[in-house]
Amino acid sequence: MIMSETWICPDSFRDVRRSPRGEGWGRRHWLGVALIATLLTACDEPEANSEWELEFRAPVVSQVLMEAHVLPDSVWSPQYAIHHDGKIFVSDRQAPWVWVLSGEGEFLTVIGDQPGEGPGELMRPRVLRPGGEGTFWVYDSGQRRVNHLTWDGSYLESFLFPLGAFAPLQNRRVLLPPAPGSYDPLLIWEGRDVGTAPVGLGPGRPGSMSPMDALLPWAWHMSTGTQDSVTILHVGQGRMWRIQTEGEEWSVNELPLPGPVVQLAQDAAERRRGSMDIPRGNQIVVSLFEDLQHGPDGRAWVTTSLTEMLGMWLEPDDRRATVVLTSPAREFAELRSIIPMGPDTLIAVYEQEVRRLIMGPAGAPDWAMRP
Repeated sequence: MIMSETWICPDSFRDVRRSPRGEGWGRRHWLGVALIATLLTACDEPEANSEWELEFRAPVVSQVLMEAHVLPDSVWSPQYAIHHDGKIFVSDRQAPWVWVLSGEGEFLTVIGDQPGEGPGELMRPRVLRPGGEGTFWVYDSGQRRVNHLTWDGSYLESFLFPLGAFAPLQNRRVLLPPAPGSYDPLLIWEGRDVGTAPVGLGPGRPGSMSPMDALLPWAWHMSTGTQDSVTILHVGQGRMWRIQTEGEEWSVNELPLPGPVVQLAQDAAERRRGSMDIPRGNQIVVSLFEDLQHGPDGRAWVTTSLTEMLGMWLEPDDRRATVVLTSPAREFAELRSIIPMGPDTLIAVYEQEVRRLIMGPAGAPDWAMRP
């Protein structure tokens, strides 16, 4: 017998019922999810401030930390990776488990080995986020569940939520994206229910975010910089916010993005439109932002989907960005996830290995010189 569960959410998410196996998507917002690969939407051009100080770096040294064949199982299809408590956690897109490696890439353990449908069990673990000491959070797309686990796999708590974007806060609270079609308020899970947070992201641009746009898997990225600071990105909008929480006091600040980088994204969208023969009156949702994390020094790291650029460290308060450039070389063809370790170092998770990338200087590309 398959038991059904209900998400307890504000009105925009209410009555979304489903079974642990994933049948029975909700009546209101989920009818077009199968069409997301071809969804076309009219998007406003993102606002950006071009007066940023940009530094350009490039990976010049690679040190292999681990090769997949040293693992106790031949399955190795990495999806997402984080660095936490001196360890590397890697979710697997074809297996119901999370790999745990040392900071130097040595195999330590596997969390989960058989698929399960209940709290603490894993079916298709995807997005990982650091928790408190000795714990981490994992979004399971097979169950639409966010699990809170210890690094040895012990279950702490979980809740159902339809999106894989979330940011853990202090006191085992989790900040979540706003309900579909809105920017205000944000949502928050506080141990029992998903309710409304004290702040929102301000007014949206007219017609800029449809309910379907808000539910795309890549629409939102959220990351905890410190236990009282969260950075949020909306990829279709090219907008970024910082949320500060100090006790009962909450504040939100929308941050600009580097104008040259936004221009590069628009150029990429134009190329994609041309290659797919999309009418100029429409614009396909192009995921410039593949991932958002914070390095050990608290800087925000954005991984991009562009062949010209691995990603960038952002310091919005100082209007500084460190852009990591690449060429479309073969060595990045099997890249699956990037872990920010600081301005000089990245850990790259490939299809067959984990590698440390050391940064060196790079010349400014032509797009950075545009007025």
